Order: sequence, then C-alpha cells, then structure tokens
Amino acid sequence: MGIGIASNRLAAVLERAVTLAESDNVLPEIWVTRVERIAECPSKTYVAALGTALLAKATEPKVDVLTIKSKAGPNAYSMRGVVKVMVEKAATYGYHLGRTGPEPLNNQPWFGSDRVDRLENVRRDALPYHRDMVRYLTDLNGASAEEALEGLAVFLRLRIQFAEDEKAAAKSLSVGASDDLADLLEILRIFIRDDPEGGRRGQALVAALLDLVHDEVYLAPINDPTGLDVSVTDEGRVLLGVEVKQKPVREAAALHLAEEAAQRRVDKAVLVALAAEQHPLDRELIRREALRDHGVLVSVWESVGELVAELALQAMLSAAEFAREVPAVYLKRMQEHGVSAEGQQYWADLSRSLSRD
Repeated sequence: MGIGIASNRLAAVLERAVTLAESDNVLPEIWVTRVERIAECPSKTYVAALGTALLAKATEPKVDVLTIKSKAGPNAYSMRGVVKVMVEKAATYGYHLGRTGPEPLNNQPWFGSDRVDRLENVRRDALPYHRDMVRYLTDLNGASAEEALEGLAVFLRLRIQFAEDEKAAAKSLSVGASDDLADLLEILRIFIRDDPEGGRRGQALVAALLDLVHDEVYLAPINDPTGLDVSVTDEGRVLLGVEVKQKPVREAAALHLAEEAAQRRVDKAVLVALAAEQHPLDRELIRREALRDHGVLVSVWESVGELVAELALQAMLSAAEFAREVPAVYLKRMQEHGVSAEGQQYWADLSRSLSRD
C-alpha cells in the first residue's frame, strides 16, 4: 500500500538539491513565487509540507504529493517519513523548515488527515494559502523528477537565506534587565496581551520561566496534538505537563488537561490561563475531580503575575536575580518558538525600558 522511499535515496537527492541551491544557476521563477507565497502562511506547517512534497517528487516521481499518509492510495507516500530526512539534515545544510522540532508536521489538521486536498478544520487565516498549496501540489504531480529537483533547490535557496536572516536579526537584538520584579511584570502583561500570536508568546514565556527553575524543559511546537504545551522532564521522563491558554477557559479545560496528562502517564499538570478576560476558576473542584477521575494533581495559574510569582518562588534564585534573568531567556524561547520578528523587536524595546537610569 503506497510507495515507500528509502531514506538514503532521499538524502542523496537532498544533497544534490542543496548543491544546486548554492550554485549560481538560474532557477524557475515560478517556484520562487510559490515558496515565497507559502512562507507568508500564518501556519508554518505549510512551509515544511511544501519542502517535503518537493523532496518526495524529486526522489520518486510516481508519488502523489497531495497525499499525507501511505495508506491514502497506491501512489501515496508518508510525508512524516520524508520530512524526517529534511529535519535531520536541516542543521547540516542550514535551512529553516518554518517550524522547529523533530516533527514539524505533527499538528492538526495534518496529524489526522490522509490527503492535503481533504484537510478539514483549516484555520481561517490559512485558508487562502491552503487553496494555493493544493494548486501548487496538483501542478507538481505532473512534473518530472528533474523539474521537482529544481523546485526543491528554489525552496532550499530561499529557506537557507531565511535562516541566515533570522540569525542576523536575532544577534542584532539586545534586551534590557532590572532587579525590579514589579517592573518586569508590567511589561510582561503588556507584551502578552498585545498579540498572543496564536499562543506562541504565552507558551514561550512559560517555557522561559520554567528554564529558570528546572534543567530539562521541552517546549512543544505550536498546535502540537498531545495537549501538553510545555513539559518538565528528567532524563526523558515527563514529570510535569503544562497547557497554556490565552483565551478565556472554564474548568473543563483543566479536567481535559488532566485526561491528556493521564494518557501520557503524567500525574502532575498545570493550566496557565493568561487571558485578560479570564474569570476565576473553581480550583478546589478541579483538584478534586482531576485526582478522582484521572489520578492527576492539577494546579491553575490565572495571570501573568501568578505565573511569575509561582516560579520565582520555586527558583533557586532571589526575586531580583530571577527578574534580571527573564528578559534574555524569554527572547531565546521566542526565537525557538517562532514568535514573529516584530514581536521579538517589541519585546527587546519593552525590556530596554527596564534598564533606564
């Protein structure tokens, strides 16, 4: 069922495409336009998916690049199998797949669908790009391996440049710092509520603050289907699962988190609710029902202030030391998590107000 593509073949074709991308050869302008268009999509999974389809077609021209899973038909292939090769080689060749992490396609609606042209529940802001993606892949299905290779070379050339531009921009940013925890809280509240960026700002903040308390903190890719946005681990074993919400939620969200945690054999979890409009949750009910029904101890933190206070108290740092460390650690997590360049610059600007004389 479907077509399997050996990883060594994929790696060899990828190497050829990188060589072509780094050459002075003129490459098809149509793919420049297409790659640039998909790069603008607010759901960065589409970037990784486009590169994956190009690599699959350049390696095995018989594949139907509109498929996601090999069970979708006789010419189907596994996108997740192909993207693994791209992920493994990303650091070596220096390209950016739009999303970081080992599983860039591991989110909804990609996670549960068999075909790109049958995806359901596509985000409204991604719909125009989704329609274009289907059109591009339909056209790619009629391409030869050599034509697909040239398209892949375009993708790599642009994504290598993107990665270089991001690194340069990151190096140019500098943050301020202060021992005043109250001042830090003020700019964090402003920044988090200014634009959640699909949850990226809040999730990156939680990971950054946990970095100052624990040695092993994993920040899951945006829209990861596991239900745990941030995890604290010990040699790979998850000790604490955290879900971050920047829209108002009810008690059911915390109980759902308990269920998700139990399925992963995690018995401690925290719901971080950062929406300005968040109403107080019944914490005793949540604690009681989560333990009774799922065997999970659940805590709730309902504001930026509570989040910072809880973790500052746990850290082996003074409150002043904790406040001073946060701005730089938070910027690093933002860059990892795909917070926009505009968002990163805004944070740098806000944090520099902490350093005023």
